[in-house]
Parts: sequence; structure tokens; C-alpha cells
Amino acid sequence: METYETYFKAFSVPVSVIFTMLVDQYVYDMPTLVGGLVAGCLVGVFYKIVDKTSFLKKELNKKTNYILSLLACISIILSFYLFKL
Repeated sequence: METYETYFKAFSVPVSVIFTMLVDQYVYDMPTLVGGLVAGCLVGVFYKIVDKTSFLKKELNKKTNYILSLLACISIILSFYLFKL
């Protein structure tokens, strides 16, 4: 069975990449290597936070699993569309 922890770890990768792209585009023009390192560090920080959070270790039922999968796909696509990234 999937857990909430799995989904939050999966969300951490696109969230950190999108956040880094927003900072790169609107705040500070970073070189590509620096942007990649910043995104990688953010993923590591998010993973540590999710690992230390105990209430995310609950198992999901099948319906919640499908809803979270659909929500993940829609939010990633929608964020790139809305922010024109």
C-alpha cells in the first residue's frame, strides 16, 4: 500500500523545480548549474522534513490513492501553464 509519505516525497521534486524556476525567472537570474544545485538541495530538505513527520506514515485506501495521483498530475501541469514556465 502507498502512504502519504510517498506522495509528499513525490510532490517535493516538482515543487522544488517549479520554485527554483520561479526564482530564476522573476527574482534572480541563476546559471543552470546553480539552479540545478538549488533544486536538488530543496528536494533533500523536503525529504528530511517528510521523513521526520510521523503522521504521514498512514496507509492510503485505493480511492485516496487515485485522487492524490490525479491531483499530482493536474497540479504539475497547471503550475507550468499558469506561471508560463
